[in-house]
Amino acid sequence: APMDTSHAHESDILFGGLSIGSGGSEILHNNDNAPLHLVHQSSTAQIYRKGHHEGIKVILDSNNPTTQEKIRLRLEHERRITNDILPQSFSKRRITIIEPFNGYQSFHFEWVEGISLKDRIIEKAKLPQPEASVDWMARLRMATAVAKTLWEYHKAGIAHNLLSTSNIIIDGTSDGHFVAVFIDLSRATIISRSNSPQNDEAKRIDLKDLGRVFHELFYEGKQYNNITVKMGEQHNHNNSFEMNDEIDVQFMRRVKRERQMDTSYDGLPMYLSSFISALMNACTGGNEFGEIYDDMKDVLNDLKAATNKCDIYFPTPSKAISQSRNQLLVQRDVFYGRKSELSMLMHSLNSVIQGISLMTAVSGLAGMGKTSLVNQIEAPLKQRNGYLIRAKFDQNARQPDSVIFSAIDSFLGKLVQEGDMYILSSLKQRIYDIVGPCVNILTKSIPNLDKFVDYTIVSDDDDELPPTTRQQQRSQQSKLVLTCSLVRALANQKNRVVLLIDDLQWADQTSLDLVQHIVADRDIRYCFCVVCYRDDDKLTPLVTNMLNDVKGQGISVQIINLGHIERESVDTLISEALCLPPSLSRNFSGLVHSKTGGAALFVINFLQTLNKEGLIRLNLSTRRWEYDLSKIRMTEIPADVVQYLTMQMTKLHQNNIQVALKVASCFGSQFGEFESFSFLLLSLRRA
Repeated sequence: APMDTSHAHESDILFGGLSIGSGGSEILHNNDNAPLHLVHQSSTAQIYRKGHHEGIKVILDSNNPTTQEKIRLRLEHERRITNDILPQSFSKRRITIIEPFNGYQSFHFEWVEGISLKDRIIEKAKLPQPEASVDWMARLRMATAVAKTLWEYHKAGIAHNLLSTSNIIIDGTSDGHFVAVFIDLSRATIISRSNSPQNDEAKRIDLKDLGRVFHELFYEGKQYNNITVKMGEQHNHNNSFEMNDEIDVQFMRRVKRERQMDTSYDGLPMYLSSFISALMNACTGGNEFGEIYDDMKDVLNDLKAATNKCDIYFPTPSKAISQSRNQLLVQRDVFYGRKSELSMLMHSLNSVIQGISLMTAVSGLAGMGKTSLVNQIEAPLKQRNGYLIRAKFDQNARQPDSVIFSAIDSFLGKLVQEGDMYILSSLKQRIYDIVGPCVNILTKSIPNLDKFVDYTIVSDDDDELPPTTRQQQRSQQSKLVLTCSLVRALANQKNRVVLLIDDLQWADQTSLDLVQHIVADRDIRYCFCVVCYRDDDKLTPLVTNMLNDVKGQGISVQIINLGHIERESVDTLISEALCLPPSLSRNFSGLVHSKTGGAALFVINFLQTLNKEGLIRLNLSTRRWEYDLSKIRMTEIPADVVQYLTMQMTKLHQNNIQVALKVASCFGSQFGEFESFSFLLLSLRRA
């Protein structure tokens, strides 16, 4: 049946979705008598399809000669842009011929497959629930295609000046992405590639129009899901339905009511709210936070970032609810930057997997992210069926020599708890073959080792007597040798072991000797020892002396010294924490980087402190995190992260913090997340 196109625009037609001869009557072309098939009819235009690859648009304006000449000049302008200025590689609708058609101006163009962006938005909205729920990934990919095309236009020296969802043809690709083509370049401006006020203004107009396009794509499309479908149902019951003034009023009231009902976790995501707002303010010089887009490259990069990290920038309902309570959530286990250092660490891991003996030492000031770096080894090690043994020394530990034994004991206890009988029996056999009956000497220091030993310890009355100094030395030497044998039993070609030792600067000499013996043992081929230590502690020379001794024994030692993380990594951290496009977070992240010096732990705690003090706050009306740059700039903080954390703790009530620290000390060197400590303080206040 013929299409009802009485109120349609050129771009409302489903280009490529109509077969030849559909949608209207057939006529013959004036010149070559080729059949033309009418696919669009309105009061201002007719569109015919000629063959598979060509279309003809007839502009039905006044046939006054003056008007026709203006139309012809606009068409010539568009043909010049599409044919002579835009590169041939561009996806574009190219005008081929301009000629009269039954007394009106017309032009031939290369047929473009796809439908208008406006039609696609409405088409998606008419799908039945739950299919009509917003697919953010698909919309992000459409937006990326549009931004890419506009960026290419600006690179080629063209500003569109008439961008709208009706003037964008969108077509899907086989891999789930999209291609965008702009039509109606009659008002396009030719700009030079140099920066000038006129060129910048033309680009800003395009950016503002792009903001309106994205507003309709992301926000209005969401409203269509709930509103347009209902109106379509009314239309099905009444074929003569027209949107009269009364329906218009009801429609707008419904839109307003739904917008008011939107919450931070049921509406336009914060990332998109800031993104679209910055685009629409492109002509006003930006907002009060100094956020502005002045280059399409930044817009395109921010869309790509949202697409690649959709799970981060579009948070889950639980995270969104926490955000709505003005709680800034910063993921402490996420790793930022350090690409070269991480590459060095992974290269060493691969070397150990191949049976090469070496160790890695990671040094740096407090809060530089040493532990975060070495934690990145866990995932690839797990993929290779490897084992991770963690040990962490404490500055105030009463028995520092037991830290490594406790780490091995915890590891063995975890294996027993997992209950894989094949692994347990294989390990039990290796311990018997390599360590032998003398393994009983280690069971006092490693209680879980008793589950891998069949023979019992024969007690001696002399054991109850205090050991002499000579006996202590012999016992200690025996432990060193047996521990090396135990590590050799744990680490094999099928199950490599990474011994990760943190805060080694607080280790005693006995523990340092044990580490040195494990690393220098030539029979241990598949154990990778990674140590972390502060290079500004008074005990650090003990660590460096041990490392030098290891080198003297012919073992390769890789030293990775961590400084401050780069500015780009702080940009990423803040962008993800605030759900703010990376290009818009640069001013704020630059300020935070200068305040904290780029110390990772310092940055995270500084952000949380600003949130608690109200200098970073969530505004539900604007759907974004807001911050006061002037007040943050005036904030004075210590240069050292330890002093900063101490200063923050002293702000808490003295009695509560002392009791909390006493309770926390019972958990040993690892107390879990900061939230656990906060919960403890809250419980004490209630008590």
